[in-house]
Amino acid sequence: MKLFNFPYVIRKEILYNMESSNIFLLSFVSEELREFIKTSQIRRYKNISHVEYNCCTTGEPFIYISYKGFMQLIMKIEEREETEQDYFPLNVSGKMIDFRMSNGFPAASYHPDERESVIKAIHNYFLDLFKNSVKYHWLASDYNHPIVQLQNLSLTCNLNLDRNFADMENLENFLSSAPVLKRVNMSVGTTTEPFSPDSKLYEAESIKVTQHSPTVPDILSRFQGRQAFLRWTNNGGDLELELWRFVNRWISGETFQNLEYLKVEIPKTIGPQFLNLISARRIDEEDQPPTHTLPKVSVKPTVTMTQIISISIEDIKKLSTDNIYVDFGFEPNTEPITSHAYVVRRTDGHVASVKVQGLLFCFGVWNKTEDEFLKMVRSPY
Repeated sequence: MKLFNFPYVIRKEILYNMESSNIFLLSFVSEELREFIKTSQIRRYKNISHVEYNCCTTGEPFIYISYKGFMQLIMKIEEREETEQDYFPLNVSGKMIDFRMSNGFPAASYHPDERESVIKAIHNYFLDLFKNSVKYHWLASDYNHPIVQLQNLSLTCNLNLDRNFADMENLENFLSSAPVLKRVNMSVGTTTEPFSPDSKLYEAESIKVTQHSPTVPDILSRFQGRQAFLRWTNNGGDLELELWRFVNRWISGETFQNLEYLKVEIPKTIGPQFLNLISARRIDEEDQPPTHTLPKVSVKPTVTMTQIISISIEDIKKLSTDNIYVDFGFEPNTEPITSHAYVVRRTDGHVASVKVQGLLFCFGVWNKTEDEFLKMVRSPY
């Protein structure tokens, strides 16, 4: 490689001014180059926290890395096409893969029977490069596209189940194939059959569901994760009864041991008597209750305006705005709950703040006993 004809300092400067996508491609050329890049780019790689396989558009992954809060496209993986553009073979984790440049980015190609092996080879390369210093996420929006079983991988999916959905078996198989289910964003109309009581869906760390029926899926009975955001669209049935049952299950301590936060939007006003129905305890009205809020389960770094303003010119030079996106729509923290009402779990005495306001029900669990919780209450005197 002609790169090694230059002094070490010059080589580092060359890499410094290269985009990440080209550096990754260059590292596949030879073992010598890979080791040089690995040792010379330590500072850059320390600022990478996530590798994301984004399959939301098609079943073919677009691979992003996070760099200081920005998601930067570095490569895509696609089924091989017969084009006039030349492919060039590179050795990735011991597997020869044909690459081409596509719209300015490296594209790793595969024949139909090679999809899994190509993705695994590239993933193994990342594992060797980053070890356990980064997180690996698979993003999907179509349950018909299989998830490749990769080490240290978690799944986030955005799914839309139409009215009279009748493909529950394939959906359940898709969810079950995820090693770790991180986040699920789902819209559910009506289904011809219920979700399985043992569905992997209920194991998601965070779930956001717009649902026609509060029991399809039955989040308020079976959820095992940390955070749930629900929106019920059908005002039929006794919706307050579903919420009452949930609170009683939590108080009993038999379920929802991992729950941190629940928000439910319902299509009709929750009556003021609801807090009495759940036997909520009260903080004196003249006292200021503590506010419950916590970071949302997230697979993406969130960039604040402060970070953008303070980013250095050197960092901007490393980033290309054509292949970077920033998620401004994502609120990093749960909606604050400041409420005089709370309930206590029987098994450990821990407290949950309960807020009922119009069409909204919020439930925030504290990692504190009632005595510890009440010590945070501020008296005006």
